[in-house]
Amino acid sequence: NITWTKADDSPLNSTNTQISSNRLQLTIANVNHADEGSYTVRLGNRAGEVIVEFHIKHEESPRIISSPQNAYVNEGATVHFTCIAVGDPAPAITWLLGNTLLPAHSAT
Repeated sequence: NITWTKADDSPLNSTNTQISSNRLQLTIANVNHADEGSYTVRLGNRAGEVIVEFHIKHEESPRIISSPQNAYVNEGATVHFTCIAVGDPAPAITWLLGNTLLPAHSAT
């Protein structure tokens, strides 16, 4: 007897999960955030039972939501650029001038 479940006992998502006919393989297609978490496979026979827990960590590639725009400013003026990005884990944003990394500092 082989049983696959989410560890929190919530049902497997029937729209993107499939268990092979011999029940030895669980396939999760098009993994999304809702699939993240702990899963359990239980294998049993007359001699006993084995339980294995495993985890899925959903990751999302970085995407820029709002990118900096070109600016034309007078000499001596101050200009601000903003970049908003999302992803999982959260992406790190670095700023370059040419090929030189610009140092980060706190605004006061």
